Amino acid sequence: MLGGVGRPLATFLSGAVLLACQSEATKHCHAVMSTAQEIVKNVDSHDLGSVERSLASVEEAIAACDKAGRTSEVDALTRAKNELSGHLEFMKKKALTPKHPKISPEDLASFQAHGDPNCPKGQAYKPDGNPNAKEIRCTGSQIGDLSLDGAFQYFDRRGFKLTKTDSPPGLRAEYGAELYVFSYEAATDAHPKCLTLYPAPGIPFQEAVARVTGTPMKKIERSGTIPTDRGKVPIYVDESETKLVIYLGDCGKGPSPGGPSP
Repeated sequence: MLGGVGRPLATFLSGAVLLACQSEATKHCHAVMSTAQEIVKNVDSHDLGSVERSLASVEEAIAACDKAGRTSEVDALTRAKNELSGHLEFMKKKALTPKHPKISPEDLASFQAHGDPNCPKGQAYKPDGNPNAKEIRCTGSQIGDLSLDGAFQYFDRRGFKLTKTDSPPGLRAEYGAELYVFSYEAATDAHPKCLTLYPAPGIPFQEAVARVTGTPMKKIERSGTIPTDRGKVPIYVDESETKLVIYLGDCGKGPSPGGPSP
């Protein structure tokens, strides 16, 4: 899908000769555009983070070239931006669509009648390959209550980059700028001791917490405890203009083990 996204940039840069008489703004435009071309040329269309970085580089180049009044360059960059933006949106929607294993006729009848205990409560899906089938409700544990194996299976189906840790037992699940860090006292625990959330940009902390706990947003505060299916769970939100980190459970105040520096 992104195979030709770099060509509009190369069309201008391959023939551009940066003469001394050019303005500093034009020189900066071409320099930033050249950098964007290299990033876009090496984009991994299957890696959300790679696509996001490519889009950011193109948007930076658009701003520089627009300031320099370089209409043709802005047009070429905008075409690249539109293709990258479209692909990024496609990837995000795909990430939210779980892939379920083939269901036997017996299990299908049971799931449609009583719900599927293998996916978090509050969600629902239609059996793969059968869009006309009755929607199946999920009746399993919330994301914030998943065991280590349950969390691995859940995020693996959604294409997250997964890294298991041994001390403490845990799991990092990463997709672009979105990161979940599960920590357990023992690998066999039914739910994590601490879940640290680094939500995708633009997601309010209340919404991020509600997605993993099922707790109504009006009951979610920045600190204290929140009601969940397994009782009250401690919460601490570390938020500024440039970061949002949410700690659920016995995490302490500060970065969770294994998580990136806030």
